[in-house]
Amino acid sequence: MSPGLARHNVLLAFGVVLMVLLMAALATGLQSEAALAKCEPNRSPASGTYFDGWKRVPGQNVYGAAARIFNYSPWVYPGSVVTAFSMFNYGLDRWAQVGWVEFPYDSRWTYAQWKDSSGTTQTHYYPPQPLNSYSYYTVVYNQSLGKFYFYIAGSLVDTANASFAPNAARVSGETHNLKDQMPGGYNYKEDFFDSQLFYGGWWQPLDGTKINYSDAYYGWERISSTYLRIWDKACAN
Repeated sequence: MSPGLARHNVLLAFGVVLMVLLMAALATGLQSEAALAKCEPNRSPASGTYFDGWKRVPGQNVYGAAARIFNYSPWVYPGSVVTAFSMFNYGLDRWAQVGWVEFPYDSRWTYAQWKDSSGTTQTHYYPPQPLNSYSYYTVVYNQSLGKFYFYIAGSLVDTANASFAPNAARVSGETHNLKDQMPGGYNYKEDFFDSQLFYGGWWQPLDGTKINYSDAYYGWERISSTYLRIWDKACAN
């Protein structure tokens, strides 16, 4: 291992430890919002993949992506799925992500998902975080060990063999039918606090570019270089 790579791995390990400690501290001190009602958007069903979030491609390898995400409960069209997550990726067909997910009829989970070396999508599910609370969702790439690490609320929940070297990060909401509710409403928006990526030896603000399927359907509001809010324009809550 070269001295430069060794120094990078030490900095990455130190940065991950600091991030995990901060997650644990913040997770115990946040106040929950009042329970929010689901909203069925007044739109016709249309299967697809719809995003609302932000991304960054810094021009070099990305070793971590993280955000403190509001654990929202959207309305989900039967047969569909809605999620909010932190992710890093390489192109459109290789990714590793961690977040919350909701299926129809209030079936809520957290999860880690990645593409393995065969190109198969692997998804592991875990118990949900408390509804209407905030949790850190973090994914880390260790180049020297060839591993992905997935953290939820400061706890390591899974590891996987790294099948690619990430070069981009994103934090986003995602639906799979236009009839789904994108997380958030115009009165109670989905929060992506403390959105960060790790590259160049440090955790840095994500400060990303817009990912939004349609401004007509979904709201997008940059509050700062680390804080993004999204919502479904058809819904108040």
